[in-house]
Amino acid sequence: MGRSRLLHRGLIPLLLLAACGGDDDLLVARDIAPIYAGGAGGGNYGPSGSGAPGRITGKVRFEGAAWARKKLDITTADGFCVAGHAEGLFSEWFNLGDDGALGNVIVYIKEGASGGKYEAPTEPVVLDQVKCQYIPHVAVIQVGQPLLIKSSDNTLHNVHMTGPAVPGGEINQSMSRPAQLDPVTFRKQEVAQRVYCDVHSWMESWLAVVPHPFHAVSGEDGTFTIENVPPGKYLLAAWQEKLGERQQDYKEVTVPAGGAVTVDFVLTR
Repeated sequence: MGRSRLLHRGLIPLLLLAACGGDDDLLVARDIAPIYAGGAGGGNYGPSGSGAPGRITGKVRFEGAAWARKKLDITTADGFCVAGHAEGLFSEWFNLGDDGALGNVIVYIKEGASGGKYEAPTEPVVLDQVKCQYIPHVAVIQVGQPLLIKSSDNTLHNVHMTGPAVPGGEINQSMSRPAQLDPVTFRKQEVAQRVYCDVHSWMESWLAVVPHPFHAVSGEDGTFTIENVPPGKYLLAAWQEKLGERQQDYKEVTVPAGGAVTVDFVLTR
């Protein structure tokens, strides 16, 4: 289960209704929209009508006492993990850059992404295990989009995830050589789903499952861009591994037809 700190009443019944539709590859956004009810702001979110899509750009910064990077103990019996990191491997749970820039933050439309069906991309999101490290550490996938899990390592790993968004409730698959698993498809939203390795305790990744394509992950410089957003008024949310998702960080945004709008986040502890 993810670290979102918000609990929405009626979440489970609404997800069940959405999952029982006739089209396995498409999710009706209006069925998911009530899940996002209760956020901060004036409401009345959604597309404003016709017009060319726009974009949302911005930067995520952190102010205050930050979590320090920690050098991880990656000692194993076969020495494989240590050999892959001559200078050591450091924690990724708080990716703080210059001037407070915060990377690996998931930014997505929380309210207003309704009014139609969003076809899931057929190109998979790839999660690889490279030198005893999940790459990427944070990613976003759309409901119905395939997740391709790989290992590029000649050592034993296991891919483990549990929770209501995981097909069958759990995936626990060992991988001992370079290979890939059959694609996984999520049918429920979750911000964010933890993926971990029981063999190597430091190995983990976070995967946000959202019902639409309007999302981004901030880069090392804290910047993000959400493309092809229909003109209208929306509520944005930000999720970070240590901080979770908080109502105090929600941002209202109005996207102009064919234009761009800038929204910056300043996160604190």
